[in-house]
Amino acid sequence: MESPRVVLKVSTPAAGRGPVTAGVPWPRGVITDPSRLTLADGNGRPIPVQAKVTDRWADGSARWVRLDWIAEAGVGEYAVSVGARSVSDGSTQPVAHAPGSDGPVVRLDGSKAGPAVDTGTFRFEGGIDSVSPSNGPADHQTRVRIQVVWADDRIWDVRPYGIRFDETGPRSTVLRLDGRVGPPDHTTQPILEYEAQFHYFAGLSVVRVEFTLRNPRRAEHPGGLWDLG
Repeated sequence: MESPRVVLKVSTPAAGRGPVTAGVPWPRGVITDPSRLTLADGNGRPIPVQAKVTDRWADGSARWVRLDWIAEAGVGEYAVSVGARSVSDGSTQPVAHAPGSDGPVVRLDGSKAGPAVDTGTFRFEGGIDSVSPSNGPADHQTRVRIQVVWADDRIWDVRPYGIRFDETGPRSTVLRLDGRVGPPDHTTQPILEYEAQFHYFAGLSVVRVEFTLRNPRRAEHPGGLWDLG
């Protein structure tokens, strides 16, 4: 019986490459081990991919699988399928280890004061606080600062209080920072909280950032009345 196969159409620019994240649904019982999923471009070339199950059927098989990979321009559609078993040894051959698919991987370094991520092209410390080339001189660093700018041009600083890796993998890694937002003079207590997720991709210098602001203060409605104006 032919292996289940899903075709993924990716809109790409005329040239270059970039990260792609896609969720793929699967029928019950088809995917029990996401490492067996393989990805190939329109030319049949195996593409390194990172797969994570995000939802499961009642029998434990994958209902939804999230894929992360680097898409190239001009290679046509991508196709994901369940990896075939090798005739020689009976073992599966995930595309991340398929011949010809070797490439940069995301490496983590926790030896310094804060976690660092090296994508093979750039090294990021503290989220994106410090950015430097992977193989460049230690003093070739760019400092990055995140601020919240209000409509009236007030600028508030972000003050992190927690940092951890939400996800790790050879192709994609997610670092999460939690903190508070307040005036730069630090004389006023912060009134907002934030969650920042930094997505790093093997072989790339780009970082996908998801930044969420939250108001932790409960609304007060005297007498239980909501004045909607």
